[in-house]
Amino acid sequence: MNHSRHFTLLASFLYFLLFQSKKYGKYAQFLVIYREGGIRDTIGVWKRYSDFEALSRKVVESHDGCSSVLANMSPLAVTEDGDVEHLPNAITSWRLLKKRQRWFRCLDAGYLSLKVFLLERFLHDILFESTSPNLLRDFVIYDKSGGGSG
Repeated sequence: MNHSRHFTLLASFLYFLLFQSKKYGKYAQFLVIYREGGIRDTIGVWKRYSDFEALSRKVVESHDGCSSVLANMSPLAVTEDGDVEHLPNAITSWRLLKKRQRWFRCLDAGYLSLKVFLLERFLHDILFESTSPNLLRDFVIYDKSGGGSG
């Protein structure tokens, strides 16, 4: 008897919008569409670039921790650390995004469209390389910055 569970996970972008506030001036937010399960489990949240930077720090710090552990490990050692994610493609995607980043706040539609594509690629790499949905779920659902406006 097969007890496998069908599991759907989706992370994608559809839009970016420009916002104006007294505190931040003019800035862009990106709509992240996230679904874990059926179509009724789909949610959308607006995220600022700083939210993605925080996510990238989690990905890179996890990778840096793995590198130092692997450097001191015997090749014959077998360990299982379920909390450590190895996401080299996500790190590469983030680095590509940083290479294309302007040194000033650019709100040009063409530039923001490219940024949407690169941010989506970053999330997709996390999605495909991660062993669980926790990292993306935490990014989307357990937002501590109050709706990505921080």
